[in-house]
Amino acid sequence: MEKSFAQIGDSFNSDIEYKGYFGDLADNTCYIDPLGTSYGNKKISLKSSANSLRKNIVEAKSFKYDARAELGNSMIEYKALTAGAGGAGTTDTVLNPFTLDPEMWDLSRKELPARTLIRRVSNVGPKAVWNTLDSKGNSTHSDAFYGEQATVDYTDSTYSRSDTDIKLMRRAGITTGLAQATQPSFVNQGFNYNVGVDGKVGTYTDQTVATAIDRNVVERTKALMEDEEWAIFNGDSSTNSLEFDGIIKILGTTNTVDKNNDFVTLKDFRTATTNARQDGGYVDMAFTDLKTYDEVIGLIETARQGIVDYGEETEYGFNYVKLRTGAGVIKLIGSHFLTDVDNSRAVWLLDSRTWEMRVLQDISYLPMGRTIDGDGFMVKLYEALICKAIQFNASITEIGVTAP
Repeated sequence: MEKSFAQIGDSFNSDIEYKGYFGDLADNTCYIDPLGTSYGNKKISLKSSANSLRKNIVEAKSFKYDARAELGNSMIEYKALTAGAGGAGTTDTVLNPFTLDPEMWDLSRKELPARTLIRRVSNVGPKAVWNTLDSKGNSTHSDAFYGEQATVDYTDSTYSRSDTDIKLMRRAGITTGLAQATQPSFVNQGFNYNVGVDGKVGTYTDQTVATAIDRNVVERTKALMEDEEWAIFNGDSSTNSLEFDGIIKILGTTNTVDKNNDFVTLKDFRTATTNARQDGGYVDMAFTDLKTYDEVIGLIETARQGIVDYGEETEYGFNYVKLRTGAGVIKLIGSHFLTDVDNSRAVWLLDSRTWEMRVLQDISYLPMGRTIDGDGFMVKLYEALICKAIQFNASITEIGVTAP
């Protein structure tokens, strides 16, 4: 994931950090023992060679020395010792060291097509403000005809001004000094979704995080992007005044085909897009939940008629189903952030030219003051979603039982 903030911290390796302080001293070595409690009260010098260290250990009465070459002159106790010996701990083998796998899978990964596809427009000030031309004064078209000597009547256009508040989104984190000194680098597997080029499907790619701070920052940033994708669909300022309104709240029941818990059909797409076209719009993109998306593929396989370009295709780097309707070709994209609960499922059909993310400040990194042994920060953005022509869009709502 590319970050819009500067890289912080130098490349970090826990082994280098350890050696910088302890030199060649082995891990888990007791290096200060003022009470002489280590190894049967034997004092072990930090400069001791391996042989002298071994001699100190085997001189303890409870230990013997096994000279077998295959054991590498190692020390063992006569009592049976197995790999599983010990008590509670990682897999209950507390005497055995473990090598931590540097690869860490992102099990919560999600695609972000709406955030990727909706254009982002810079905005000055705390509100997004725009005008619309509502009427040109010619709704009764026959009154454009006049007699040769009739008095001229004047009609004016009518306009409206709309606005929405820019909202703050943020995620904060803190990386303690202990975490910075102990945590190694990781590779977050499948962390990012990179959009494909030339019509190819995008792929999940890895994110290398060299330090504990780096890991914290990139993960909080990705979390913020997922929050934004959720809000693009589900934001509702009437239930939470801190949110901006999303697609569901903005469109409401405009040009909707209400299924009333019935299954979706291909005809529903034609009806909904025609409703939008009658109001002046041209739907070219649609989003739905993954369950409904799969049902539509089933409908295509069953119908395979001229109204449908069969199969899944890609253009934006995301899989989509292309449907031909009376309002043109629309591309249906599945979303992780739309509910797949029956009677609440929906398809949101958009004229993409009418939608904008108005951005006062895009994702940025802000360090915060230290109050503990650690580095605090936040990643934040100021933005809102707007639709300049709501009636150019449509929906299919309250989709219920699975299509036959």
